[in-house]
Amino acid sequence: MSHYSVSFKCGSLLIAFLLLCGCAGYRIGGVKFDKAANTHIKKIELLRIDEPNIKIYGASKWYSNPLLFGGGIVGSFLSYYTTGVPTEKKQSGVFLKAKDENFVFFGPLMAKAIQQELTKIGYDVTYLDNILPKEKIGKKDVQTDADAFLFLSWNAGYDWSDKQKCFRPNVSASITLYESRERRCIYCRGIAVMEPHNGTEIGDFLIEMLPDEQYKYSSLDELMQNFDEAAQGIIDCLNKIAVCLAEELK
Repeated sequence: MSHYSVSFKCGSLLIAFLLLCGCAGYRIGGVKFDKAANTHIKKIELLRIDEPNIKIYGASKWYSNPLLFGGGIVGSFLSYYTTGVPTEKKQSGVFLKAKDENFVFFGPLMAKAIQQELTKIGYDVTYLDNILPKEKIGKKDVQTDADAFLFLSWNAGYDWSDKQKCFRPNVSASITLYESRERRCIYCRGIAVMEPHNGTEIGDFLIEMLPDEQYKYSSLDELMQNFDEAAQGIIDCLNKIAVCLAEELK
């Protein structure tokens, strides 16, 4: 994984975290769920989960060919620019186009997984697929019989692993639970299935899990030739996140 990719991903997660957790008592370690203090939380409204921000991070084919550029200073210079935004935007666009053409929608699958996992541990979860978070969280006069609102913002895609020389799934979510009566933040953490972020410290905010070894591709071409399987790799990751969330709120 390139330094650029690491910085960009962790920065995106942290920005999302800061936006979501503007609540009293905020700290960089996030807000862990205190079950003893929130025994009244029985009914949860899961607010609309949109499609994730799709990103395919990876090295340029040009730079990966040593016959063209070699290494050293020139190679390092080209590495920065060929693994940067233009290449990633193009690669992401290729995946996003295939996703739309194949009618693959990750948002409803994430919502279903979360609803199922939280129901297993005793919560009554209603999914409001037509309600924007700001319509619920930001207005205290909105009537509801739910005890809490759950809001999720997320990214999904594939990352190039310098260590394994392949693309691997990468799904990260910022998840916030608000007490409905006072709109008080009672849980806020990031959960990610991804390559390790090489020691970047952001407190206890981020929970990391590794993606399944089954899903790995040596090039973007191979990834796209196996699109259905690659999409399943993302689905596998979002299911892991839902299971982890349930453990956090148990």
